Amino acid sequence: MEDLRLLTSGGTYVDDLRVPELVGAAYVTFVRSPVAHAAITGVDTSRAAAHPGVVAVYTAADLAGLPAPQPFRRPGHDRGFFAEPLLAGEKVRFVGEPVAVVLTGTRYAGQDAAALVDVRYERLPAVVGPARALLDDTLLFEEAGTNLADQRDRDTYDDAAFADAEVVVEREVVNHRVACVPMECRATAAAFDGTRLTVWHSTQNAQRCRSTLAESLGLPPDVIRVVVPDVGGGFGAKIGIDRDAIVVAWAAWKSRGAVRWAESRAENLVAMTQGRAQLNHVTIGGRRDGTITAYRLDVVQDAGAYPRTSTLAPVTCTMAPGVYDIPHVQTGYRVVVTNTTPVNKYRGAGRPEATAAIERAVDLFAAEIDMDPAEVRRRNLIAPDAFPFRTRTGARYDSGEYEKALDQALAAAGYPHLRKEQAARRADGCGRVLGIGLCVYVEMTGGGGETGAVAVDADGHATVLTGSSTQGQGHHTAWAMLVAAELGIPMDQVTVVHGDTDLIPKAVGTYSSRSLQLGGSAVHKAATEVREQARQHVADLLGAGVADVVLDTGSGTWHAAGDPGRSVTWAQVVTHAGVERIGADVEFEADRPTFPFGAHVSVVEVDTETGATTVLRHVTVDDAGRILNPVLAEGQRHGGIAQGIAQALFEEVRHDEAGHPLDATLTAYRTVTAADLPDFELEASETPTDVNPLGVKGIGESGTIGATPAVQNAVVDAVAHLGVRHVDMPMTPSRVWAAIEAAGSPVDGTAPTGPQGESEVVMVRPAPGDVRDLPACTENLMTSQERRRVLLRDVDVVIDGGANGGQYAKWLRQCGFGGTIISFEPASDTFAVLSEAARSDDDWHCHHAALGPEDGQVLLHLTRTSLGSSVFRRTDLPSRLWPDDVDVGTELVPMRALRSLWSELGCDGRRVYLKLDVEGAELSVLEGAGPVLDRVALLELELPLVAVHQDAPTLTEMLSFLTERGFSAVALEQNHRGDEATGQMLMVDGIFRRTGGNT
Repeated sequence: MEDLRLLTSGGTYVDDLRVPELVGAAYVTFVRSPVAHAAITGVDTSRAAAHPGVVAVYTAADLAGLPAPQPFRRPGHDRGFFAEPLLAGEKVRFVGEPVAVVLTGTRYAGQDAAALVDVRYERLPAVVGPARALLDDTLLFEEAGTNLADQRDRDTYDDAAFADAEVVVEREVVNHRVACVPMECRATAAAFDGTRLTVWHSTQNAQRCRSTLAESLGLPPDVIRVVVPDVGGGFGAKIGIDRDAIVVAWAAWKSRGAVRWAESRAENLVAMTQGRAQLNHVTIGGRRDGTITAYRLDVVQDAGAYPRTSTLAPVTCTMAPGVYDIPHVQTGYRVVVTNTTPVNKYRGAGRPEATAAIERAVDLFAAEIDMDPAEVRRRNLIAPDAFPFRTRTGARYDSGEYEKALDQALAAAGYPHLRKEQAARRADGCGRVLGIGLCVYVEMTGGGGETGAVAVDADGHATVLTGSSTQGQGHHTAWAMLVAAELGIPMDQVTVVHGDTDLIPKAVGTYSSRSLQLGGSAVHKAATEVREQARQHVADLLGAGVADVVLDTGSGTWHAAGDPGRSVTWAQVVTHAGVERIGADVEFEADRPTFPFGAHVSVVEVDTETGATTVLRHVTVDDAGRILNPVLAEGQRHGGIAQGIAQALFEEVRHDEAGHPLDATLTAYRTVTAADLPDFELEASETPTDVNPLGVKGIGESGTIGATPAVQNAVVDAVAHLGVRHVDMPMTPSRVWAAIEAAGSPVDGTAPTGPQGESEVVMVRPAPGDVRDLPACTENLMTSQERRRVLLRDVDVVIDGGANGGQYAKWLRQCGFGGTIISFEPASDTFAVLSEAARSDDDWHCHHAALGPEDGQVLLHLTRTSLGSSVFRRTDLPSRLWPDDVDVGTELVPMRALRSLWSELGCDGRRVYLKLDVEGAELSVLEGAGPVLDRVALLELELPLVAVHQDAPTLTEMLSFLTERGFSAVALEQNHRGDEATGQMLMVDGIFRRTGGNT
């Protein structure tokens, strides 16, 4: 019923609203922190306030009279920490955190005015990733004394459960951070008329918004009205209302007027809550006959800068055993804060993470005992006659036929034939190998209650007021179907209303796949009560007994039993009752959640020469109890599967060591497209539940939960014969290719090393408790000398910017490189001490020398300031390469000088491997007066292929810039110094996909 409007005239979202209350509304622009961790030493708004068109500028000082933000409290602890302010006043803890807000008369004036707000920051070391957070060497909240916000049950681990196992497998499984990327970014409008505050907000539950606003602003709930228009996707990230939207509502109240805000996509990718971000350690043990006897899941949840929810890690632990009847299950978790965007619920909210962990563990176990993964699953699934089943973690599964779902999916996929084709490709030595991945899953949905009201008026039309809030799930269609089935009123005569706290003051909202089983059950219950209320009036009209009247739901008319020829309509019944409408307002409460389940089979093709993965087929059985509307159910499955595949192969939010986001635009953040996906093969299965009268379970998150591990298992399965046992997500071509290359390398940490900063160690997992090695084991992208030979095969010149005193050049010679090497090195009397000097001296001196003709090396030394910008000076280049018209002094070498250098070396029009190291350079430096060999310089060199070595935070932007200007391809070598494993070789898959080039 929604489709005609949404696909023709379109929806009406918050930013589309043109209502009288918002006429002349000021536009809100946030001033956001450009640094991940810093103390705020001052905020000067005077220039911004004086800018034309500025209505007001507010900072944290203006919020002083509001109630203090609530701290995060661990269960069982009275004192809480980690409180999230509405605007940062003393400290910023992630890039994108709001520091001030500017109100302007026009939307675009806001950006200019916001740039005039002078915020002074005293930078602090950034904490990025759970491994670093656990060290507690830098604290986000000094008063807490730790970065550990919560933990549970890790002291109950007992290795005795694994003592009798014939096989024990352990693995770190990374469930990486992803962005929610709704079609509609966050948006809020608000108006204060002197009496009431009305807030229009893009959310999944208006009523929770109102209660949060009342608490945050210190206002009575009845003076606040929240209205939810069309919402362009939520996925959990729009549950309730977050700090930015609260500030917008406060700005309307403070200014005694109207304001509106719609964030940009760039804002959305750094400031909207993000998902997943778990580091899981799995231990699985069992017998060689395929029986799993013990499983342990240890979770480290990255909460980002502020722990906004206490449920993610506990839900993951509750769902840890999945569909398997495992005698011993142990779980525990830690929640840590980091200098990154806060993490909250995202499609599945803890359940996808649990499924990904157990399904990878089962495949690892199957590989270790050399048994078909389908057979291992079958031998450990919970039997159908065991339901209701109480798991070792306390969940009570209502109903399920897990083996049936697995067999149905395997049959639909043609599993034996697929295995034969896989074997044939391997035997033929085909470079495009086949992988078959399985996942059998169970998830937890619903629980709690929801409100609903149904009323039939004197025209015979029905109106539904629902506490559920739609973001594209098809609630209007589903609720109209329920009313039509119960009351016989045609669907086009049913109006569905949601998301207005004046009309529906009490409700829970939409999340956790709860809408149909709770909101729908409430509508069903209300419609049933309306029908029963109407019976007496119908009996009076027809002169029949109450028990003898019958509602014909096909025609929507009432008649006496045995006398269908004499009937009355709903309009006649309501008119006879002498009321405006016959209605019922109810609340439906479920005493426990439901547990949908299913099985996915993913078939992929992996190119072993490039690591590129193509999903050929994806077969699913998703059992969500009874299906009300197959089209709506299929839509939910399609969307979920697409998001699951996207996480497995493409999407990832990354930060550099300083906490800067590396994926803050959709040119960098790789979302899934229709071209990336096959036609999904959806099998039907319905196993009803007794938890609600409709027999339904949730289906909104099933596809996401099943698809991700199925695809991950498929990719690993494709290259398993090459020695690969695991590839962390997202399984980009670079990661898959690197895993293939590294599969035969030693894993004991004793592999030979290259020069300083290079290493060939391949970590399977760190020693127990040694969190310092976690970055190494989670990257798993180590370099080999053979891989470097391949990279250098068609390279003519290497420019080396590392501080390794010629070691890199010598190693290149060992790898067989015969071309020219140009090395930018710090000055020193002898090369033996160059590396130490480079680490200790911020002011590098100009110098050039040569190692000798046998090494073919020319050393061009650069000047490096203490601020981290590196530039060429005249004295850094041989005079024969210096243009005569360049003044002596501090002027930078122009690009024509570098072009002359290229010409002198005979490199015009030839491919060049450029190794550029600008360690410590900031984004502003690179885009301004920073290194001369920046992206503009590389463009002017006019080389057909450039490979960049770059440790700076704008790497992705630089690569995108190059490919947009016509470079055929870009390769990246990323080098980490210190004690971590180093020498990582990456191919930036997003770049190759856009250009179609090859390394």
